Parts: sequence; structure tokens; C-alpha cells
Amino acid sequence: MNYSSGIQENPEFDTLENEVRRVTNINFQNKLREEWYGITWAYPVNEKLGIGASLFGSIYTNEGGSDIDITVEREDSSTAGYSSTLNYNQKTYGLFLKMGVAWQISNIELGANLNLPFIPVETRAFVKKLLIVLELSECELSVFQVHFTNISLVIACKCEFYRIKISAFEL
Repeated sequence: MNYSSGIQENPEFDTLENEVRRVTNINFQNKLREEWYGITWAYPVNEKLGIGASLFGSIYTNEGGSDIDITVEREDSSTAGYSSTLNYNQKTYGLFLKMGVAWQISNIELGANLNLPFIPVETRAFVKKLLIVLELSECELSVFQVHFTNISLVIACKCEFYRIKISAFEL
């Protein structure tokens, strides 16, 4: 039998092995908003039949991200940290066209709508990710700052050993 759980190993977490204590902070956020602005036209064909159409402009915005910070103390009293920040933003402008008909048969009123597919006009999107893996051994860490937008890092410490890995990308 061939079975896979789908769980993938992350080599960035290897630094966090042999831990005695761990502090983890995880923050996820998502903001979704959709606005429609439209105009409508209707025409009575006769007393029992009417037709109409609506055109809507849509502004769809989806933005959010995640922050994952893990700090561990290992058996040998060294410290390791993992910090990952991901931000994304998508904004789409487009059009919706809807058409309808209404009619009356005896005392029964009927109606039907036709919703045409969304017509995208413009889409803007970006993704930013920052990953920091920090490994310190017998350190006095006095200053540690990370600025995500311009990706600057300031570290001032007295250490026997330290290793820092920083990776960032923007799409």
C-alpha cells in the first residue's frame, strides 16, 4: 500500500531541533471586500411583459498575511529563532451584466434573470515574504531589528557562534 500524509518537511525548522523550551506566536489576518456600483434600465413592452438590464462595476479587494515567530532554547543553552512574514494584496476591477424579463399570466407573476460572467478589466496583486532563521550560542543580544518593507537588519551582540539566514521575495 502506498500512502502519503501530504505533510512536507521544512528544512528551515532543522535549526529548532533539540529544544528544551519553545515560544511560538502565530498571527493570521485576512480582509475581503467587494463593492458594486451600477445602473439599471427597464422597459415595459406591454401591460404583461417587461424587460430590463443592469450593469455593475465591481471593485474586489483581498488582502492579508501571516506572521510566524518561533524562539527555542536548546539543551546546550543556545537559542534559535524562526521568523516568517507573508503579506499579499489583490485588487480586481470588473463588470457584471444582468438581464431580466418579467411577465404576468392570469394572476401569476413570473420572472427570469440572466447573469453573464464577470468581465475583468484590471487586476493588481503582490506578494511579499520575509524569512529569518537566527541561531545564537551563548550570546548577549542587545539590538535586533528587522524592517520588512526595505528589508534591513541590525544586530549587535557578543557571541561565540551565530548564524543568520535571511531570504525575501516580492512578486
